[in-house]
Amino acid sequence: MSSAAASSNQSAHRGFLAIFGPAMVLYALVCFAAPWAIERIEATGPTRIAIAASPAIPMLAVLWAMARRIGAIDEYLRSIQARALLIGAALTLAFTTLYGFLELLAGAPDFPLFLVLPVFFGCWGLASFLPMGPRAAGA
Repeated sequence: MSSAAASSNQSAHRGFLAIFGPAMVLYALVCFAAPWAIERIEATGPTRIAIAASPAIPMLAVLWAMARRIGAIDEYLRSIQARALLIGAALTLAFTTLYGFLELLAGAPDFPLFLVLPVFFGCWGLASFLPMGPRAAGA
């Protein structure tokens, strides 16, 4: 990798962290503040809906930062991330489908839908460590 590409990748990573870090802190704060605010002000109707939906705003910022970072890195790293993203999505879909059948047919407890995105992030992260290259793809 050339030094220019390495510098560009590092710059993309720094830009990602500048958005990702504060957005995750804000997400954690809003996740605790939203239920407290709903109870404290006894929110109803549109106010309750707006407060309940507020944790989605920092998560959208995280998704935007991730998309921006993937667009800013070189082609090789982008291909690795694209593969990891697809594997993460496939694992998340498999898990949520399987668990949905367990809920429906076997009496498993409900799985809160707001946890699907963290499950996806975890699967994407794990998939990032899978071997890459022609041999890993079965060639």
